[in-house]
Amino acid sequence: MKKLVLSAASLCMFVGCGTEYGQVSMGLSNPPAKSLVTSQLEVPAACVIYSPGGGDVDTVEDAYAAPFAFGCGVVANAGNTLGLITGDAPTTQLATLPGDREIGIYRQMRPGFAIDVQRFSVTGPNPAVRAYLNHSNVCSVDTVGLPEANEANRIPIQIVAINESGFLLSLGSLGADAAQVSVIIDAKQFLPSTPDLPWSGVDYSRFYLNGAPDLGCL
Repeated sequence: MKKLVLSAASLCMFVGCGTEYGQVSMGLSNPPAKSLVTSQLEVPAACVIYSPGGGDVDTVEDAYAAPFAFGCGVVANAGNTLGLITGDAPTTQLATLPGDREIGIYRQMRPGFAIDVQRFSVTGPNPAVRAYLNHSNVCSVDTVGLPEANEANRIPIQIVAINESGFLLSLGSLGADAAQVSVIIDAKQFLPSTPDLPWSGVDYSRFYLNGAPDLGCL
């Protein structure tokens, strides 16, 4: 399958520029096989890119910066994926994933950026990927703090599938309460060499679980 990468041309074609917004779905290239782990997640065939109401407007730009081509949220037994990037459309909102079943995230690498699987870790004091959860709203950061502000909020991650082209990680089933989840990916930890990236190499995914908590919001 030919790899599709979000570019100015593709975004205008799929989403539209100016005042038209929409969903972009990108097919996986060289998807990893599921490993022998206990998980109800399956490697998706494609990823929805933007969260509800999200999209790219005005100045067209990639939803994901190198080394990533795209990514999405994955829900067990749902048969679909959920976009996690808000974009800059005025109708955008933070994605909400269900907490009553296993959830995870998928990331696809861009051409020229291959994962060193042996260096990819999700455990220990300084892993390549960390995830955090607390019961805060993005509007309550001054009173409650973002999930990643406190190491006590860290939650376990399981590698479900991985190869040089992408990875699927499970965050488990996280319960029925409304919460905020952040996933932090340090790409430089699993790239075979230190590439010339247009940013620090640390990427954040942020979404709600079961809806937006009202804690701390006026």
